[in-house]
Amino acid sequence: MKNPYSTTKVIYHPELVEAFAERKSHRLKPHHIHLMPQNLCNQSCHFCSYRLEGWHNSELFNDKKHIPWPKMKEIVWDLFDMSVKAVEITGGGEPLAYPFIKELLLELLETNIELGLVTNATLLTPEVADILAKFGPRFKWSRVSIDSGCLETYVKVRRCPPTHWEKAWNGIVRLSKILTREEQILGIGYVVTDQNWEEVFQLCEMANDVPVDSVRVSVAFTPKGADILTKEEAASCQILIDQAKLRCKNIEIAALLLERLENLSHHQDYDYCGTKDLLCVIEGEQKVYTCCSLTG
Repeated sequence: MKNPYSTTKVIYHPELVEAFAERKSHRLKPHHIHLMPQNLCNQSCHFCSYRLEGWHNSELFNDKKHIPWPKMKEIVWDLFDMSVKAVEITGGGEPLAYPFIKELLLELLETNIELGLVTNATLLTPEVADILAKFGPRFKWSRVSIDSGCLETYVKVRRCPPTHWEKAWNGIVRLSKILTREEQILGIGYVVTDQNWEEVFQLCEMANDVPVDSVRVSVAFTPKGADILTKEEAASCQILIDQAKLRCKNIEIAALLLERLENLSHHQDYDYCGTKDLLCVIEGEQKVYTCCSLTG
């Protein structure tokens, strides 16, 4: 299985590599769109960068907004006309809370655009799952945010009703019955914080039994930066990740913990980011950004 979190994925698109080599990437049409249809979320994760008090993303982020359906329909066909290859439906808020999520999926179904979905899966009803199944191989991947290894921590970290734990795993099972082809990937996201780092191994074991294809272990993006974990906690968490890699043979574990902690300890020291020439972000207030880090 190709690593879905590889930083070198662009090599699978030689036309893009050529554009970068010739310094013409700024002339490219967007290749990939992050679409945040809904700013509202049915959970309130304690580490959410869009809702942290006093945090730059949350100061301007209006979590009551969603893209009206007439504008959303227009966006879908604008993307089609621009030959956008793929849309990642994500948040912001919880995308499946979008009041017109079924209409959005059915409209995308009429195009040739490929689909990815980031969700907490608690609102993944059988009806929505049936629509997703109709995409066939065009539904390339989904990642479900869990961020804990047990019910109690899930409720604490994601600040949600206990019933969401079972709903999330039911959603994962539904997705596992759709994403069955070799090139389709079902993953679980685990954002490490000072409240949940000890349960990484536990979550990986659970994911291994579903099974899903991958678990992405990252770290929360908060005002604490790299200090969200002590050096001892980070080292212990990495040991748990390494143990999970040895134990959980059914899944790929994308261990981004140390890499992301390193990123958080440094300021941007480069003048150019090629990602902005490949994708953009459209969020619930209908604003367009070059990067998800800038939304809000």
